[in-house]
Amino acid sequence: MTNHVKIALNVSRDIPFSQLVLSQANVRRVKAGVSIDTLAADIARRGLLQSLSVRPQRDVEGNETGLFEVPAGGRRFRALQQLVKGKRMVKTQPVPCIVRDDAEISAEEDSLAENTHREALQPQRTVISIGGAAASMVEEEDEQEDLLKPLPDRLVTELTTHRTLALRDAVAAHPTVAFAAVLHAFVLETFYRYTQVESCMEVSIRGGSLSVHAPSLNDSISAQAIERRHDAWKERLPDDAEQLWDALIAFDGDDQSALFAHCASFGINAVWEPGNRYNDGRVSPHKIERRIANSHIVARAADLDMVGAGWSAGVNNYLGRVTKARIVAAVEEASRRGYP
Repeated sequence: MTNHVKIALNVSRDIPFSQLVLSQANVRRVKAGVSIDTLAADIARRGLLQSLSVRPQRDVEGNETGLFEVPAGGRRFRALQQLVKGKRMVKTQPVPCIVRDDAEISAEEDSLAENTHREALQPQRTVISIGGAAASMVEEEDEQEDLLKPLPDRLVTELTTHRTLALRDAVAAHPTVAFAAVLHAFVLETFYRYTQVESCMEVSIRGGSLSVHAPSLNDSISAQAIERRHDAWKERLPDDAEQLWDALIAFDGDDQSALFAHCASFGINAVWEPGNRYNDGRVSPHKIERRIANSHIVARAADLDMVGAGWSAGVNNYLGRVTKARIVAAVEEASRRGYP
């Protein structure tokens, strides 16, 4: 009576893709048949239909390294590798594998068996399969083409308008976010003039340059203090504007407030300029009057001290350019205010 030896099939297990390496024992060197790109697309759509055959990798002393070599299923391995490179699959994605550790059968035999023990489809089944696959591919291509078409401009405008309104309401409920968004816009405009990073917060600083209005302005105490403060902040801000938001959020409240004040100060314009009653490109006299009036309010709130700022009346900057009557009036005004 013949004793039949019972065979034992290898058990499948999931192994993270990062622990898999392609084996040099893989007999297939030519990428025949379906391309790797097509196979990767098919795996992305339907998943991996056939497990990989792997063997534990061993070092020169025969100890397992923790990695697994793939002697059979190299094209599937390359397709999965392509999905990882394309960021469509994470490196740690579990991959179904048949783990073999049989010393009697080599890895080369595994690879050879997989590539030779395949029975081709019967011609009729091949035609049917190809026809069905072709129809499916055409349908998928139509769907993909439709997905790639941009939405109508009017629809996009309507959708983003609804989102903008909802975002306004959400930000209004979070004062810290509102402050951070304005601060972000201010810092972008103050420190990152030529960046392509944009803010959705449409606030701007339009104080303009002051050096064109007065000589030797850059040598003043105020100008030097502003430059030192600006340089100090520049050292603390990231070079890449893409990282600015995270950097601002990381600042504590005092730093955020100080940086906000520095940026906002560049928007102040208390300069008198000749107005034009016809409003042909220049600001109107009435607008200039209201601007100067508001600057007095801000100056009192900020404890502005022009003497402390280094300004004093001299022949070139005032006394030699006004009448004697105005000089006397200015001295009397200073005496009333308590200036020496």
